[in-house]
Amino acid sequence: MALAAKDGVRQAYMYALDRQAIKDTLYPGALGNLAISPLPPGYFGHIPVELPEYNPDQAKKLLAEAGHPHGFTIKNYFINKSFFYPKMLTLVQEQLKKVGINVEAQLVEDATYHDNIRKNLNPFVLYGGTRIPDGDVWFGLFFYSKEMPDPATGNKGSNFSHYTGIDDLIERGRRERDQEKRATLYHEAQQRLVRDAVVIPVVDVPFLQPRNPKRVQAPFDPEYGEFAVHYTYNYPEMLKILD
Repeated sequence: MALAAKDGVRQAYMYALDRQAIKDTLYPGALGNLAISPLPPGYFGHIPVELPEYNPDQAKKLLAEAGHPHGFTIKNYFINKSFFYPKMLTLVQEQLKKVGINVEAQLVEDATYHDNIRKNLNPFVLYGGTRIPDGDVWFGLFFYSKEMPDPATGNKGSNFSHYTGIDDLIERGRRERDQEKRATLYHEAQQRLVRDAVVIPVVDVPFLQPRNPKRVQAPFDPEYGEFAVHYTYNYPEMLKILD
């Protein structure tokens, strides 16, 4: 969950959501894996990180400290009527309501949803994606300042949180030739994203894809290549919580 609100509100969202319950409801058993990092497993640079445990009482406390002792209401929240979005939002609504955050949702078509979230109309953004499995690609698309959506400039990027806290790591990673050092930069990026309560990783959904072994070639080592061509991830997130 990527958030751009006051720190207390961002942290409250982190504690308000029961990620395990969402995963077990939508993807029971081996259909999905509880997400363990802002960067999915199988992506270069991934490490597991410690995420806040579900604690609605702590969420209420943080909301009160942030000036919302009775919670608040999010009106006209747009949600995609396709794919996993409606079912995911229903679970999120139920859990947020328990801590005093009421979400009034409007179902819209897929194209309208993607247009609206790039106009910054939602206070948090539920999103899923599959990308080339490298930390640079993931961070560069979702958490790089140059990818902030802005109707005024026509930028239709996907940094829905408007986060700028790992720009230095992304840019250093693009210059770094040593792969171990580059991985270390991405490890730090994941720690910062959790520290700043920028995103709530929910679930990773792996699936198999056919491949031609001849297409796997340097610089990928065999393990990296295996993940790169066999697995992609449907990666729901909630991003960008505003004041």
